Amino acid sequence: MRRMSYRNSRNVTYVKPEEPKFLREIKERIGYQAPPDVNIKRTYPIESSDDADIERTDEAPTVVSLKPGDLTAEEAKKARLRKEEEEDSNSMAN
Repeated sequence: MRRMSYRNSRNVTYVKPEEPKFLREIKERIGYQAPPDVNIKRTYPIESSDDADIERTDEAPTVVSLKPGDLTAEEAKKARLRKEEEEDSNSMAN
């Protein structure tokens, strides 16, 4: 048995085995498409953390008015905008 030296170990390569026939047939039947290469992730810009501040409508709280005097959805939105404006003006003053 030969021992592997450094010179021999750097010539090691990976050979991807052929996909089994039954998997190829199943993929053809369902119209499977291979996912993009891992390196494709590097070509798309990474989302910045600033995007997290943008409120999505599907993530907005549900407004329920049970009694007279409770805020409606529009009033709640206006109150939230006023609060954000106050926070912005306070942060600019500091």
